Amino acid sequence: MRAEATRRDGLIAALLLAATAAAQAQPSLTRFNAFEPATPAGSTSGVIQTKVAGRSFMLALVALTADRSAVRSDFTGAVRVELLDAGNDGGALDTASGCRNSWTVIRTLAPNPAFSAGDGGRIQVALEEPDAWRVLRVRISSPPGSINSVGCSTDAFAVRPGQLIDALASAGSDSTPGLARLLANTDPTAGIVHRAGRPFSVQARAVNDRGTTTAGYRATPMLRAVACLQPAGCSAGVIAATLSAAGTVTGTATYSEGGVVSAQLEDLEFAAVDAGDSSADQRAVRSAPFAIGRFVADRYRLSAINAPQLAPGLCGSGPARQSFTYVGQEFSFATAPQVLATPLNAAGDALANARPRLAAAHASAQLTAAAAPVPLGGTPQVASVANAATSTIVLDASSFRFTRNAAAPVASFVPAIDFRLSVRDTSEPGATAPIDSEAPLALAALPFAGGSGRFHHGRAILRPVHGDSRRPLSLPLEVQSFNGAGWVALADAGTCLAAAPLVFAYSAARGALDAGGGVSNCASRVDATVVTAGGRAAIALARPGATPQPAAMVVTLNLLAPAAGQTCAGAVPAPAATLDLPWLTVPDGSALGASPAARVSWGRARGEFISVRERFD
Repeated sequence: MRAEATRRDGLIAALLLAATAAAQAQPSLTRFNAFEPATPAGSTSGVIQTKVAGRSFMLALVALTADRSAVRSDFTGAVRVELLDAGNDGGALDTASGCRNSWTVIRTLAPNPAFSAGDGGRIQVALEEPDAWRVLRVRISSPPGSINSVGCSTDAFAVRPGQLIDALASAGSDSTPGLARLLANTDPTAGIVHRAGRPFSVQARAVNDRGTTTAGYRATPMLRAVACLQPAGCSAGVIAATLSAAGTVTGTATYSEGGVVSAQLEDLEFAAVDAGDSSADQRAVRSAPFAIGRFVADRYRLSAINAPQLAPGLCGSGPARQSFTYVGQEFSFATAPQVLATPLNAAGDALANARPRLAAAHASAQLTAAAAPVPLGGTPQVASVANAATSTIVLDASSFRFTRNAAAPVASFVPAIDFRLSVRDTSEPGATAPIDSEAPLALAALPFAGGSGRFHHGRAILRPVHGDSRRPLSLPLEVQSFNGAGWVALADAGTCLAAAPLVFAYSAARGALDAGGGVSNCASRVDATVVTAGGRAAIALARPGATPQPAAMVVTLNLLAPAAGQTCAGAVPAPAATLDLPWLTVPDGSALGASPAARVSWGRARGEFISVRERFD
């Protein structure tokens, strides 16, 4: 029994000794890490900063104890080094190795590097990744491909594109995105233009350090304004862009201002995984600055600078004004409109950098009248346009009149006269359509300065008169207006009709006045300026001769141009002149009408009285 027990104990001891020897012969489990070469010696962890696609970089590899607490300075042998796409953290984390099974291999370093006895558990390797990746990690395994002695870098890092190249802006039209029109115009007065605030297209190419497109660059870069290039002294506006990249950057953007802007594509988010260990410049993906332009107004907003007023018609030949205006008589602006044209972007914001080049031909104005029985004629005229950051449009006094038909008089009326002005800017041949005002400027019911806005259909009449040849005659002159039922004296005409002697023509002379063939011999004539008072006047005509004798003639007040008939320059016959007041003609069946005329006559003396024959129309 004792011998049997002794043999059993010896066998157990031998087995335990063999197990111990086998355990001592098995190599220790090793973990690994990777970090920047500048990480201090003896470190077990460190960071990996952002790398550039297509550019070689160095990493330090370190062998660690199984619990990762210390460097295994005695480690030797070959290892496999792999770059992992670590963007998917969905797999379970192996806390021993620091790896996840959702991380996939994208590149394996060849040949396999090896740790030598003198390396002290740390070596440096050179790597290069031609494509761009948002999140990478390094996996090291020993022996190469082992599933036991494995370690993943504790720090993730990005490989970004080297730069964005071939950046440009383009458009389909002056207000739509597309590729037909390159937006790189720096000419201040010519060339292709685009409307401020309207979308345009942007494109660029992400390349590695060797100039090859990096298909792995999938991002949303920004387009930012760097500087305002035109006009001089300008400040850059705001660029708003919606861009995406899959190796090639595409998308649309808008610019809030006018002029030319220098812009740059920039991405500070692609390498965001390195935000804690890499500078913004290290992480940034950028293009070189490039010019985009020239941007012009999308439209104009019109506003009144002043309060325009109308002026009633001139009193006679002027310069004084009446308190009313005759139908057919010219009236004008007493205070001409001044209009501010403010260039806007598509959002309706005023532009500081636009430099419009509006001309008089680009502004279109009109007057319209309500409550008027006859049409209004005449077009407001632009006197000047001053251009700077905005445009100031100044109109001249202009000339307007209501259409007069002498054969169809209308009752007096007070119209509501409205002013409208719009802009159509064709100064930019590089635009695909004119730049219009967003809405016409409308000013309703313009007031009349210094008087009412009443209009009268008027006429001036001479009444026929007959008297004793021994005495002078008094020829009645009266200014009238039509009230809808008939003609009434227009006292408001005041003293505005002043007729010089030469505007009176004489014809159909008979008796003592006949110089032959019905031509007056100027024995009786108007020899002083006739001025109305309250719209009326009495014209003195001398008796026709030294001795009483019958005589007659027709006296005409010339209101039409050119003048007609003969007058008297003193005692000498001469061509008649005219007052040129066609709005006071009398009806004769035509639209223009005729100058008023009346027959005056002197008869034989039959008593001490002068008879006057009146005619009421």
